[in-house]
Amino acid sequence: MAEDWRNLRVGDRIRIVRMPSEFDKPGYCVPPMTRRLYKKLIARRRPVRVYEIDEYGRPWIGCQFRDRNGNWEYHALCVDDDSWVRVKKRTYLNGKLQAVIGATKLAIIDDSGTGAIAL
Repeated sequence: MAEDWRNLRVGDRIRIVRMPSEFDKPGYCVPPMTRRLYKKLIARRRPVRVYEIDEYGRPWIGCQFRDRNGNWEYHALCVDDDSWVRVKKRTYLNGKLQAVIGATKLAIIDDSGTGAIAL
């Protein structure tokens, strides 16, 4: 089950992972630019931050892309749907990034990013 968007706060990091399920409902009209934006965010696979909660309690994200001419496109998107997942905070131990591998193993990734030391 998808997490409720009402639990999002400014500063939370999310990743867009799918088109909203409401886009598939009969008679539901989605502007082509909005559909393209979702496709770009899904393909990019990067987290985005909630930058605003509007007067109706809806969370908004902002993003930017370069167009074919090298100019920046700026977008804002309300994420009051089931298209996203929350991104967990990375944790550090003595300046080293920790990563959970499997259910019980823990690794510390070295600064160069080339290897990990299993604990």
